[in-house]
Amino acid sequence: MHVAIDNASTGHGAMARRAIELYLEQTRAELGEDAMQAQWERIWNGYVAFATTGTLAADMLKRRLHPPTVADTVTAMVRERAPRARVNHGQKRLDGMLINDLFADPAKLMAALVDGGMIVPGDADNSPFFSLLTPDGPMYKVFSDREIETWKTWVRSLPGVPVGEASPLPAAPAERMAHLIDTMRGRQKGQPAHQATTLTGPDPSDSSKLVSKPVAWWFQQPTKAFMQALAHENSDWIIAGDAQGSRFVTDLLDGKNAMARALSGVAPGSEGVTWATIAVEWISNGCPMPGGGTGDTRPLTLLSPPDRVAAHPTGKVHGTGSVH
Repeated sequence: MHVAIDNASTGHGAMARRAIELYLEQTRAELGEDAMQAQWERIWNGYVAFATTGTLAADMLKRRLHPPTVADTVTAMVRERAPRARVNHGQKRLDGMLINDLFADPAKLMAALVDGGMIVPGDADNSPFFSLLTPDGPMYKVFSDREIETWKTWVRSLPGVPVGEASPLPAAPAERMAHLIDTMRGRQKGQPAHQATTLTGPDPSDSSKLVSKPVAWWFQQPTKAFMQALAHENSDWIIAGDAQGSRFVTDLLDGKNAMARALSGVAPGSEGVTWATIAVEWISNGCPMPGGGTGDTRPLTLLSPPDRVAAHPTGKVHGTGSVH
């Protein structure tokens, strides 16, 4: 091993060779020929590895002078888990693309996390992605605590919207709720629960009729039509004016399901208000609709005030409203 810098016949090289010969002879005498050959193979492999390190020194220097970025580390984590992850997400989508397909390109997946609203650039605390990693989330223990911190470091490194430049959230409950639906429209694609859960409300093409369709279908309708369906008395999910008596709040927002996690994030431009709070405020205010009116779709009568008649999705009057 020292032949390049020493005398191979009498110097350190010769001493090293003689040490190996003595060691192998002792191994053969004590443990047999097979054991000796196994030790010789180990020694020979070490010698060959030492002699053929190629550009190891240059690579180590490059790595020391130009260490991998946190984005490189996150990319490596995604690539490492891709073989299993790309078959575990079913029809769930992110930014309109199947999550399973995105694992073929880690950089594209990371960009979709941002574009799909799961990662808030510069703000790890309010990024919905991290709620998936909690003990109640579907990705619990997928990453170690150290790896999660690396994810957060990456999120904090992303350029966010400067303070004061984020679009402020609308003040009116109706517009806030509409903004919530518009924001979640892209995220909800591929959610099995939205395909299985039916919602009944006024038909967007003919408000005089009711139609029962999956929640996923309602997400594809005009925002106001979806809100009217949520607020309709036949929906069985919301009681206008009574948030705590509404199943939408007690069964969904207060639970440990995917919707509760999705709406637990802070709405951008809201100064700390969560999406769940926005939904509760909308219900508590009687489910108002964008542009005026409310979501109160109780049957109209001759005694109904003009403003409720004007805001009603059907406008049909049934009876006088009192015993006569």
